[in-house]
Amino acid sequence: MLWMTLAWGSCFVAISIGLQDAPLLWLAALRALIAGIALLLVTGMRRTPLPRDRRTWVLIVLPAGLGTGAWLSLSSAVAVTIGTLISRVVRADPFVVAAAQLLIGGSVLAIAAVVIEGPPTINWNVRFVLTLLFLSLVGTAATTVAWFTEARRARLDILTTWTLLVPIFGIALSLMVLGERQSLWGWVGTAVVVVSMLLLVVPHRRSRSSHTDQAPRP
Repeated sequence: MLWMTLAWGSCFVAISIGLQDAPLLWLAALRALIAGIALLLVTGMRRTPLPRDRRTWVLIVLPAGLGTGAWLSLSSAVAVTIGTLISRVVRADPFVVAAAQLLIGGSVLAIAAVVIEGPPTINWNVRFVLTLLFLSLVGTAATTVAWFTEARRARLDILTTWTLLVPIFGIALSLMVLGERQSLWGWVGTAVVVVSMLLLVVPHRRSRSSHTDQAPRP
């Protein structure tokens, strides 16, 4: 969870860098499509069987965010939650689930990019290529598979608690890489997030440790 949340947090910095060379929707579309294609190739190399029943595919492609602004944020959060819950019950390999969702989502984003932003005007320099590869392979493909894998074996309340670290890593990296300054309220918010996470995670670890110590030994 540490490397996963660090990767997600670093995506904020990577997106800021990537937007210097590409429009927003095209960057998002390329990120999703490259991640989906990479996972599809891995699925092929692993010879992972694809789901054959229609119900499984409906479940896989169901989650989606709607609206704009704050409503989009809320609906996207709901979609992520639904997708996580579905990943626990759907009978499909995490690589297949992630590849399908990213390819479908990337295709929709590409259509939106054509309609809203027109033909892509992208500066394909080394900086942009490396940034795009990081966003696609590390910040999207690897983390999506890891999230679906953990969601199948971990408690969701503890799992989602770890995601509180994402903005913390994002802020820390923005200070170190982009040289941005944090306001007083930003530091207060950071402290609140860290304390909240400790209050949620530490008691669970103590409870699990206590339960393990009290378990009968052979």
